[in-house]
Amino acid sequence: LGRMYEVAVEHRDSVDEGISFLNQILDIDVRHEIALEHLVKLYRGAERWHELVELFERMAAVHADGDSDREIGFLAELADLWEGPLENPDAASEVLESILEKKPDYVPAFTRLARIYEASGDWDRCASNLERALALGPSGREAADLHFRLGEVAIAQNEDDAAALGHYREALQHEPMHLPAVHAIAELARKSEEWPSLIDMLSRELQMSPERERTVELAAEIAELQDKKLDQLGAAVPILEAAAQVAPGDARILGPLADAYFGAGRVAEAAPMYEQLAEEAKKGRRMKDLARYKQRIGGIFEASGDVEKAKAAYKDAFRVD
Repeated sequence: LGRMYEVAVEHRDSVDEGISFLNQILDIDVRHEIALEHLVKLYRGAERWHELVELFERMAAVHADGDSDREIGFLAELADLWEGPLENPDAASEVLESILEKKPDYVPAFTRLARIYEASGDWDRCASNLERALALGPSGREAADLHFRLGEVAIAQNEDDAAALGHYREALQHEPMHLPAVHAIAELARKSEEWPSLIDMLSRELQMSPERERTVELAAEIAELQDKKLDQLGAAVPILEAAAQVAPGDARILGPLADAYFGAGRVAEAAPMYEQLAEEAKKGRRMKDLARYKQRIGGIFEASGDVEKAKAAYKDAFRVD
């Protein structure tokens, strides 16, 4: 039967025949894991959701006597089917409640129930299930997710930013790099103009960002906040230097980094950056930027005692703006 399944699917491209052979295998050996795995894959690929429901129900019943973890696993898959592609949250809720009858400390069932109640706008029952899950003492990512979602409930239900912020910060206690909580705290920090908190959240996201463009955006925003809101551009130097390694030559990083070096008196490091920035600004006909870079170049020459070069740079700046 296994060989006939391979021929049907791989050579005859017949999903129906393949499903038939796999079901015959399970009729002979209901615990045949390879056949089960392939059958689930075929049902999902063909979007035969009701047949997949029947399969998961059958497998849960098979493992009901002696293997509770496998039984719970199949029931959880069943609940996901009802909630997801079959769009029947009531049926999903029934399955989840049956899971909790069998295993009262199964945290994922509470979180799934909370998600269903959240989707229907039943915030009280949503919060109740999240709190019941937290009472079981989860840790790590699981606890962080629960606190984050309680924060979302606080905003949706009562527009209570303070309560939400407390939950988001609790999420970070369990997982310091919990990205949804980081984004949520950043949004509240912008709203309340809590700039150090916003910088902290952006810095956390920066540590997690593998993408060049996002790295540049985050580093540039942190530098702007340090400069314009806290008047501490020098504090952003390590972040800007790291970003410059990721995106060498990017003006969004070179500009504030050169300014930070200039402000700290590190003119030897700032000078070549301003020269590069001025050349790029000239090519792009960004005259105000060109003038600012020339003015800084003049300041560097003046500080080094080269008055003639300083005057020439200042004149260039004055001529373009």
